[in-house]
Amino acid sequence: MFFCFLASSAAPRDLLRDEEQIENAKSHKLSSDLPVVQQRVHRVGFLQLCVTNWGVFGSQMRDRTMMDSEGGCFTPHPYEEVEAPSAEYPAGSKLEYLFQGGLWIGAKVDDKEYVSLACDGWFGIYELWPDAAPQGNIIERTTRRSSFCYSPEAVSEQDIIAVYTDTSADIPLSYQDRDPWDNRRHLPLYVQVTQRSYSWSYEYAEDFVLIDFTIKNMWIKEDEDRPPEPPKIHDKVGIIEDMYMGLYIDADCQHLDEEPYAEYGPQDDICGFRKLVSSPEPERSCYDTVNIAWIADNDGHGEKDGGETARIFTSKSPIAVTGTRVVRSPRPGLKHSFNWWISNQGGAPFDWAPWKAKSQQRWLEMNPYGSGNNFPDNVLGTPGGDVSKYFTMSNQEFDYDQIYSCVWPTKYPEEGWLPVNMSICDDLADGYDTRYLLSFGPFDEIGPGESLMITIGYIAGDDFHVDPQNLKKNRNNPDKFYANLDFTDLETNATWAAKVYDNPEPDFPCGDGIPDFKGPPPSPSPLLSFYTERGKVKITWNGKETERFRDPFNGRVDFEGYRIYMSRTGLVDDYALLGAYDKIDYKVYWLNKAKWPQEWVWVAASVTWDSLQSWFGGKGTEPLGETPLVWNKSHPFVIDPSAIVPWEEAFFIYLSDSLDEEGIAVPYDSIMLKRLDSLYFEPHDWNAGFDEIIADPEYRKMVDSELPPDTADRYWDYEYEIEIFSGEPSYFAVTAYDVGSPKSGLSSLEGSKLANASLVYPYDEPEAVRKKGSPVVVYPNPYRIDGDYYPEYEKGNWSFDKRLRFVNLPTQCIIKIYTLDGDLVRVLNHDRAEDDLDATYHYWDLVSRNTQAVVSGVYLFTVEDRNTGETRVGKFVIIK
Repeated sequence: MFFCFLASSAAPRDLLRDEEQIENAKSHKLSSDLPVVQQRVHRVGFLQLCVTNWGVFGSQMRDRTMMDSEGGCFTPHPYEEVEAPSAEYPAGSKLEYLFQGGLWIGAKVDDKEYVSLACDGWFGIYELWPDAAPQGNIIERTTRRSSFCYSPEAVSEQDIIAVYTDTSADIPLSYQDRDPWDNRRHLPLYVQVTQRSYSWSYEYAEDFVLIDFTIKNMWIKEDEDRPPEPPKIHDKVGIIEDMYMGLYIDADCQHLDEEPYAEYGPQDDICGFRKLVSSPEPERSCYDTVNIAWIADNDGHGEKDGGETARIFTSKSPIAVTGTRVVRSPRPGLKHSFNWWISNQGGAPFDWAPWKAKSQQRWLEMNPYGSGNNFPDNVLGTPGGDVSKYFTMSNQEFDYDQIYSCVWPTKYPEEGWLPVNMSICDDLADGYDTRYLLSFGPFDEIGPGESLMITIGYIAGDDFHVDPQNLKKNRNNPDKFYANLDFTDLETNATWAAKVYDNPEPDFPCGDGIPDFKGPPPSPSPLLSFYTERGKVKITWNGKETERFRDPFNGRVDFEGYRIYMSRTGLVDDYALLGAYDKIDYKVYWLNKAKWPQEWVWVAASVTWDSLQSWFGGKGTEPLGETPLVWNKSHPFVIDPSAIVPWEEAFFIYLSDSLDEEGIAVPYDSIMLKRLDSLYFEPHDWNAGFDEIIADPEYRKMVDSELPPDTADRYWDYEYEIEIFSGEPSYFAVTAYDVGSPKSGLSSLEGSKLANASLVYPYDEPEAVRKKGSPVVVYPNPYRIDGDYYPEYEKGNWSFDKRLRFVNLPTQCIIKIYTLDGDLVRVLNHDRAEDDLDATYHYWDLVSRNTQAVVSGVYLFTVEDRNTGETRVGKFVIIK
């Protein structure tokens, strides 16, 4: 990589700064201190996107110099640097859809073009940097009250906030001191970027991250107090003119097991631009347009799933797509550009991009590099140097989709595209090492101290490739190939990104133009506790906060139930449902006879049998009966005309989820019913009740009988116990879900399994180990290197990802591992609290103290209890 100082960290105490502190931390001068460079991964949703405090997105496919920095709210080990997914989707799949991307900001200074870059492919140019620690630290906060990062100022379940500038021209931070094309060091535009990225675990929002940029002109007005004058790099001060912004994306869609520069991986990406959705909403035409730049693997295959000829997709197939779109424009009518190119270290002809003839003529007139009508290095693709980049950002072109490279210029000659070299167009069209730039501007003038704001959605969509042999069958038929791509999920998620940014309302179906950054949340997941013994796990939680949560979107208390899950790997798709427990309640459907064909409409959620009896008892053409389930679509409950008084056309039923101080129901909505209206009812979910998981059923019965008040919150306590194989830890999660919303059309929303998922070790707790005198156990024993025991950790052939377990340890002890000859191999310090989930457990990665993978053989170990001085011994075998 390119730095020697990437290991900076933010301790948790630095995470919770308020807005005033953020504002005060913003630098208004050139910094001479070393910036605190940090990365952080959005981990709460299905799209796990790495963001930084230096304008870069992605971690270069989990490069070990770009770890998720210490101190994260949602990292597996908050006090350690951990591997950073780049843009993994879905979470835990090891399918990556981003190598690296970054922000580009270009403007004119003295009528010359300059661009400040977060990154530029493999050229090692990095020009946006944070301040020194602690002012430059990433700030992270969450709306989850159970997290140590909870803040009332949080916007989403994971807010990541960073501030950086382009003013570090006097520090040789980049790989090279001088731009290889402009032959000079970086010239700052004096801009400061406040980057706030937001993510959620909710079903409708788990596939995107919203990134909000505030770009400020850092020049100080003449009548303001000024800090020491920064070095004069150019004469014109104050106003930034003709500014453009761009998002540069180099995707490299692949499974992590792929070789990075073989036939697949980065070498077969395709990209394009999607303007309209496939299935528009007639009543909300504003959501018909998505304007999303997208990039994907060319066929959803890689070396590890059988390649292009494979007839099925596997778990290692990169079948998804990612894209970027603007959801907030700082100015109505903002112009966009979409440009893609192929960078090739061999240069022309494969370093290539689409060009219009008029654009090439314009470039020829402004080209300062002496490369004629080509970019520097005599290529049509990679825009080398600031002037080339500014030209690309400002060309206002929408390049045709890559798969049409061989046919578009001749098929649409009126558009003026340059012809393609037919000897290479097949290689270009069917996927290559492709990058794209989504640009917007111009912003005519930004005065000193002024800012502009723009919000981007980084969006993923699943099942983009649905035909495993689409490319093989339609390589020479781009129209048919394109028709077999499925944009549905990407478009749906792109539409939701816009809705979450600016919520639709009855009077403003496309939003009111004021940012919301929120959506309807499910009931919050409870905070879990675990009690273990050998082969058993008991999960406990208190549901008071969850069950009393009032949805801020509709103002309702809409909790419905809990679901309990277990997984061996922790992968999102690997969780098995152990049990579901919910209210005994019903949905109400009404037949809309004004439509043809007639349509059943969901009109009420979470209605109890008692409520149905009070509403409809004696009001039907037939008796209501003993259960609402006798009424269905083919045999509906019909309102008896005589049930409505003659002088009224209808009667109303009132929906309520709370009582006032006098115990009277407070309605939140009403439903009008007329004579001969038809209804039917169905269970809201399983209608299982909560009896099996209530921790103290007798106490709950007493409280329900209004005998004692619930002063200790025991009423809300739950527990669930399971017996499992004691040899392996497992992940457990408890989600809460709501009843949905008939009015908005949202089905029941369930919290993310990742919200409280915990890796639990089914071993005796410390007190039980001491009482039983349990011996220290090592497993697997013997350990086979090719055993692939724990897929989440053991990633194929990488020796440093192995795990050997020590169990029944004292909470504070020293583990020493020796060869049979008595040579010390490794010392492990085990220091845990009594209530830690891994208090009696420790793993060894099979790496010696000299950072070498160990060899086959018999090994001895000692475990010294640091509190008692007692030492235990044992042995184990490793087989390679």
